[in-house]
Amino acid sequence: MKASRLTAKICRFIPEKVDDAIVLEIYELMQKTGKLLRIHAPASFQKNSEALQVHVPSILRAGGYIEDQFSYGDLTYGKTTMKLAGCEIFAVYNALVTLKAGHWSDLPAIIRDFETEGMVLSGKFGTSPKSMIRYLDHKGFHTEFTTDPSRFESLGKKYRSLILIMYNNASDIREQIHTVHISSESAVFTAHNVYCNGTVAGPSSSLTGLISGFNNGKARGICLIGINNHRM
Repeated sequence: MKASRLTAKICRFIPEKVDDAIVLEIYELMQKTGKLLRIHAPASFQKNSEALQVHVPSILRAGGYIEDQFSYGDLTYGKTTMKLAGCEIFAVYNALVTLKAGHWSDLPAIIRDFETEGMVLSGKFGTSPKSMIRYLDHKGFHTEFTTDPSRFESLGKKYRSLILIMYNNASDIREQIHTVHISSESAVFTAHNVYCNGTVAGPSSSLTGLISGFNNGKARGICLIGINNHRM
């Protein structure tokens, strides 16, 4: 019982007490360590291109978005699968769809790019959030990010496409970190792949109001990335 209480206390401490900027730097450190140790991903581009064909009908029904991450156990990412560790890549892909800069056929190439630069511990810990920013900047998009929740609403008004990194449960790290795309159309916000089962969250006239409803109010944003088509 004592061990159980201690575990719960530790799992509460990380999301409640560890600064969000430090969390991002830890991801960066793990990503860079993996590269330094030459932990390479298996070549998956061709396999992923073939496996993706099964998902095209559901992608088209969703207007080009991918909302059902839990269906993607057949696409690999490093030494794991997109079902288990692909949320950051799905968020980048969905962000590009909102900006009219992405197509379903681009997904295998995006996976390959992040396997080369951004994957954390062979994909088992997903993708470094800062690598998403580098990727988008390299592609010529304008990005801005903040770990300050008081700025989320202003970024939401400024950018058409947003990526949110969040705790699924702000009081328990065991429920993991998740990354989602939020589209903005005429100041109305819709979140994609929040629950990974095809459900779309929103629409909402308030970005912070939308986020506050995730996971029955248990979620908390760590970092928000704003993305527009052109540099400002």
